[in-house]
Amino acid sequence: MVIAMQKEQILQNRMLSSRFWSFIFPPSTLGTSILCLLALIVGLAWLLAHALWLSIFLYCAAILALLFLDRIEYWRYGQKEQTPRRAALVLLALRLLCSAIAVLCAPEFALILYLVQPFFALSYFGRKAAYATVCVISVLYLLEIWLDPRADHRLLAIFLEGYIFVLACIGCVVMIRNVALEMESRQREQASRLQAEALLEEVQESRRQLQIYARQVADLATLEERNRIAREIHDSLGHSLIAITLQLEKALAYHTVAPEESQQAMSDARQVARSALQDVRHSVRALRSAEERFSCVRGVETLVEQHRKSGLNVKLTLEGQEEHFSQQVLLMFYRVVQEGLTNIQKHARARKAEVRLCFTQEQASLVISDDGIGFAAASWLATEGDHADGYGLRGIQERVNQLGATFQIESAPARGTRLTVQVRETHAEVME
Repeated sequence: MVIAMQKEQILQNRMLSSRFWSFIFPPSTLGTSILCLLALIVGLAWLLAHALWLSIFLYCAAILALLFLDRIEYWRYGQKEQTPRRAALVLLALRLLCSAIAVLCAPEFALILYLVQPFFALSYFGRKAAYATVCVISVLYLLEIWLDPRADHRLLAIFLEGYIFVLACIGCVVMIRNVALEMESRQREQASRLQAEALLEEVQESRRQLQIYARQVADLATLEERNRIAREIHDSLGHSLIAITLQLEKALAYHTVAPEESQQAMSDARQVARSALQDVRHSVRALRSAEERFSCVRGVETLVEQHRKSGLNVKLTLEGQEEHFSQQVLLMFYRVVQEGLTNIQKHARARKAEVRLCFTQEQASLVISDDGIGFAAASWLATEGDHADGYGLRGIQERVNQLGATFQIESAPARGTRLTVQVRETHAEVME
């Protein structure tokens, strides 16, 4: 604790020492301070030699006031570019007044103080103010020559001194222009650097956002793939297992009563299992590489035949050609038929069902209907997410929505169910 306090005290002392020396020798006005000190020493020696005591007092007061103004400005505002415009105007006027007093007391040695003022005006207000300051000091100098009783008032002498001073002012203007151009160049360079840093920061921020979006897209793609796999498992293996279960239950029920029916049910269950295994292999091959074109018509015929063997009276109607529709559309129709027939056999308690698949040049449509017990279709969308049995219908709706098709369910208790899916050829071509 004591060591930390000692270190803090040392830092405070260093800061105070630094502020003290910066007050004595401000870095922004070091050159002006040197010129003022030189003018003070040389002019004071000349005035002492001539014993001009009032001029000595005014001369010293004017130059010391210039030095004091520099230090007060640096102590209060720092760099000249940070000085407020009103304060800068007051400081510039005071500097011109002090310089005029010094030049009036010792014109031979304090004249250089005039030539410093345009640079202050340049740093405060810009190039135009510096040019105006040059005009002001030229007028002041000529007036002081005319009012100084020690000066040579002959027209030629005034002309020569004025001419020399004007040349000095012209040189001052040229220097001001060069300094102003350098300052503008530095400002543009600094602005360009700040703009480049801002652009770099924006690029880095955009890169971070792109990384975040890429991770989100990857997560969404993973989630979508999981949902797709879940639908595939439900629509393929799930339905096959349900069909096998029904056949095995039938075989157990007819084992003693009708051995032939039981044997046929066992054979049908084995056939469904083989079909399910073939479906799994087909899906794996489809994930690895391009596969031969899927036939929706043959697949629907196979599904209908399987459910007929399970005891469901299914009527199948096929119209048109499927070749000009995409594989996604054909597979979607196949899965809808698979899910619809399975739901009819599990839940509908229907005596008969009908599947109508129609392909035209403009659109393809599928209608599945039954005469079962039905359900409240109006509340299905609000409640099907709360029941596990609703996943199949939800999977159908997801498949249909992905292809831009229309999906409709018409049902009521004791009035059967009618499911309709339609997709236009334009949507089929887009998904191709």
